[in-house]
Amino acid sequence: MARRNLIISRVGDDSLHPTWLAQKDVARTWDFHMSYFGAKDAPPHAGEDGITFTKDVAKYKWGGMHVCLGKNPVDLDAYDYIAFPDDDVVVTTEGWNRAFELMRQYDLHAAQLALHPNSFYTINLTLQRAGTLLRYTNYVECMVPVTRMSVFKHISQYFDDPQSSWAIDSVIGHMLKDTPKSMAMLDAVPALHTRAHGVSTMYKDMTAGGLDYYQQEAAFLQRLGLTKISDRQVLGAVGLDGREMKPDAWLKKHIVYSYAVRAARNALGQTRIVSIKDGPEALERAMRMVEPRALAR
Repeated sequence: MARRNLIISRVGDDSLHPTWLAQKDVARTWDFHMSYFGAKDAPPHAGEDGITFTKDVAKYKWGGMHVCLGKNPVDLDAYDYIAFPDDDVVVTTEGWNRAFELMRQYDLHAAQLALHPNSFYTINLTLQRAGTLLRYTNYVECMVPVTRMSVFKHISQYFDDPQSSWAIDSVIGHMLKDTPKSMAMLDAVPALHTRAHGVSTMYKDMTAGGLDYYQQEAAFLQRLGLTKISDRQVLGAVGLDGREMKPDAWLKKHIVYSYAVRAARNALGQTRIVSIKDGPEALERAMRMVEPRALAR
């Protein structure tokens, strides 16, 4: 049976995408294309079943995606759903399978894998909550996103604009704002974000023109006649038993633990919690942290 799900990711030589492929006993429900910007001839796993790559040199995520898509490396029309994550997240093979399954089961247009509470993060809403399969929101962050292919095609028209880097989140939110329960945080499927924000060379390249990230985001959205989605809301949820839940106060509370961990890391100057170079034991521990929850039937 042909796979109807696709992952496209910009991957470098420190990419954690091998964790996504590590469960050899789990049948993938997705194909994988790597937009490779490393120094080697090819990234790990290139050429395996359903895995392709192109070598795409560019200075930031969306610019690299634009270069990649311009080569038509895959037939996007062959897929229903697409994930386009950063390469510094740990996710299991089964985790990606479950994410795509949730997209179908709940008829979602855009979602993101919720971040494990030990992750580096900036927005508390994106952190995984206990007791839920998913939370309906008005916002998703493009760190570990999954969308319908139609949503991806819409936003891809802006990938060649350097000022779009932080603004795509809001573009998706405005696109789907009139479609109830179309966006969600997938609490059943956590991802571990392993690297601090603002430390990659991409951020230096983004600000080379003199404008900071916020100024670029504002300028881009203004040109589109849009505003930043800063009022990020939980609109409801689905419990572990599959029942709908109202957006009660406990769903919206900040995770104090993650805030404390972040403060400690900032004090210590820690910018990474696990690396592909740390060896199999460290990677296996990280993968155990992000084992997906069972889906309600």
